[in-house]
Amino acid sequence: MDLSQFNWSYFALGVSALLLLLWFMGRSAGKPGAGGMLVSLPFLVVAMLNTAAPVRGMIDPSLTSYQFGMLSAPSGWMLAATAGGIFLIALVASLAALRPGRVAGLVVAVAGLLFATLLGWPWLQNALSGNLPPVRAGGIVLPGMAAAGLFFLVTVAPFLVAAVWGLRRLATGR
Repeated sequence: MDLSQFNWSYFALGVSALLLLLWFMGRSAGKPGAGGMLVSLPFLVVAMLNTAAPVRGMIDPSLTSYQFGMLSAPSGWMLAATAGGIFLIALVASLAALRPGRVAGLVVAVAGLLFATLLGWPWLQNALSGNLPPVRAGGIVLPGMAAAGLFFLVTVAPFLVAAVWGLRRLATGR
């Protein structure tokens, strides 16, 4: 069996389980409030969704490209470095949101702004150009503007909230 036939979802699930365990340990050690836990979750989800790509990009020639919002990379080491960078930034920001202090606030604010920009810029360009295709899910059809709003709420808004939360923590130190 070559690596192109390997089911990478098993690898991703295993690493994601370890990340979840690490998150719970960080939550117990840092004793964050509800805000810190909520802010850390979107970063944790991004880290979990990007667990296999850095490893697979180095060893599986059938993985041809990687895209995270407006960031893309071709196969090989560029793919591994790009996906690995997104993974590490998301993991560090997720764990930083669970810790008190100004440095943690700075990390969360920078990561939140970065991810909101990477994911939000293509969305904004499509919204301003009127290129908003409808989304069909079973028998439900969301018109373009509703689908764009839902996309914004799920993928961009959590990182904007995280950036504001991080800046607030940076200013107050709590």
